[in-house]
Amino acid sequence: MNAKEASPDIEGLEEFVERPDREEPEFFAGRVREIANIESACRYVLRRSRAGRLPSGATRIVQGAPGAGKTSLLHHLARKWAADKKVSDTVLVDLTDFHSAHQLAEIVIQAQNPKRLLEFRRTVTWSGSIEAKPLGIGGGSAGQMATAPPCPSLRVVAEMFPPKKWKRPLLLMIDEAQNLAKPQVDALQPLHLGTHGLPVALALAGLANTREILGKHGMSHIADDGTHTLGALTFEEAAEAVKMFLDRFAIDRTGIDIDWPSDLAAAADGWPRHLHNALQALAAGLLAADGQLADVDADAVRQGVRERRMRSYWDRIENSELAGPKILLAELMQWLPEEGHERHKIVDAMEAIADPSGPSGKRLPEGLTASRFLDRLIAKGALQSNGRGKLVCPIPSFQDFMARGFEMAPSSDLEPKHGRSARGKHVPALIRGE
Repeated sequence: MNAKEASPDIEGLEEFVERPDREEPEFFAGRVREIANIESACRYVLRRSRAGRLPSGATRIVQGAPGAGKTSLLHHLARKWAADKKVSDTVLVDLTDFHSAHQLAEIVIQAQNPKRLLEFRRTVTWSGSIEAKPLGIGGGSAGQMATAPPCPSLRVVAEMFPPKKWKRPLLLMIDEAQNLAKPQVDALQPLHLGTHGLPVALALAGLANTREILGKHGMSHIADDGTHTLGALTFEEAAEAVKMFLDRFAIDRTGIDIDWPSDLAAAADGWPRHLHNALQALAAGLLAADGQLADVDADAVRQGVRERRMRSYWDRIENSELAGPKILLAELMQWLPEEGHERHKIVDAMEAIADPSGPSGKRLPEGLTASRFLDRLIAKGALQSNGRGKLVCPIPSFQDFMARGFEMAPSSDLEPKHGRSARGKHVPALIRGE
């Protein structure tokens, strides 16, 4: 659509300029493989459950650095499937909503038929009273206890809603899954393992070390294709999102010298949060030009993109353990190749760069080994797995920012060459592997 015949949506642009990046995405592009895989998991649990078989192995983990679009993906799935009754029901579960299998069971019932919650509570309470009742009352020897099946909650749900009668599967989506406590992971295990036969799948979204954290809590047996570590969007996907933006707000693109979809896609570095910020910068420019793209101050928009990106990097660094070892991080990121390195080699490089008796910027944070500090870098999105045994910086421009000692590339360099323009400084021979 070219929006020439429509008036620019000024009110919509004003709302979008103030829109937080964690809200439901309005211009979602890419992640086709991840969405298809999660949809496949949902079809699998329904098919297995209706056949009377255990639907194990359907848990999906979506992990990545801050700003990779994990939350946006969950919101997109919820909106997409709400409009398609042939796919799956979805529930976005807040971490504070459950701490036990009982609470999790109530979430499943609420999604299926909330009118039956009272029936469930009565059933589970009755079952629990049998377990606690001494057999000496009403039969048996005093002091003996009858034992009901452990954790009856999800079993009761399966009795109330027989899996063979389900029309659609249910996807429970949990954001910030790296913060799940062990009791919560324990509560999720029956659904993860499919032991109650319910057609319920799990999508757990979190930081790039989420699968590792869940594994430490005892959640194993994740399918080979069950973990998705989100990286950058392709140039074409980012450009498509810009086109959606222009169409959504009825922006006339005729006679425009600047290819804004390509311009902003390049400036965003393929990173969803940067793309959102770039679109907000363009929205601000359009508001200043009464919605006329031909009158937009391109330099002001590009400067706005740059400033928003710099703020996002400082937000990640300030008040964290990344702020102190500035020199150490700069040299490490100068050394780190585009294809990344194995964990042990990065630890070795960090130890070679660090100087305990040198300036504070070259010291490891107090109380942390190189290995533990590497974990902090992963948690902050400075590094993540490439799925092939190496750790990479998922955002080239962020690597460039750190390699420059927390400085942006010159303003004339709005399209950094894969974020490696700061490389080439002297790096110790030990780090280079010589």
